[in-house]
Amino acid sequence: MWAVNVDGSNQQILVDHPNDKDVEGDLSPSGNEVVFPFDTGNWTYNRQVRIWNLTNSSETVIRNSDGCPDHWPRFSPDGSKICWVQYTSSGRPGNLFVMNADGTNVSQISFAAGNQAYEDTYWCRQDGRIYCPADLDGQYDLYSMAADGSNVLRLTNTPTINESAPTVGYLNP
Repeated sequence: MWAVNVDGSNQQILVDHPNDKDVEGDLSPSGNEVVFPFDTGNWTYNRQVRIWNLTNSSETVIRNSDGCPDHWPRFSPDGSKICWVQYTSSGRPGNLFVMNADGTNVSQISFAAGNQAYEDTYWCRQDGRIYCPADLDGQYDLYSMAADGSNVLRLTNTPTINESAPTVGYLNP
């Protein structure tokens, strides 16, 4: 995982694990930590959620998966919590979870059933809502929800397009 200025200068490796693909990371609102999933066994079901402290280069495992890999960890707007998607044991995207940034107080906030799935979380710093594509009826559309999983809103309904990887912001007219 790298940090780079917008002009391409000042390239720095933040997290470097030679035998793993450090992907899906998220920078904390303070800019001092990165949360990311780490695979302990070459893309197996042994995923951990880790935090890398950028000020002292320390790494902390905050969650060991329970046989289902964890993906797309994202900090809450104030950095106190982390949401993520836990895949199913068959390797399919599954449900959303939230925990404290130290790995305590884990709670499931979505309840997909059967072939339903949530993916690619994004915790919006402007409105505090969690945005993600979800397959709740045979197609991926974009949804948002409150941080506790309530007030779920379907934002798109596009039968021929599967939405993914949301990024949310506000335009100033």
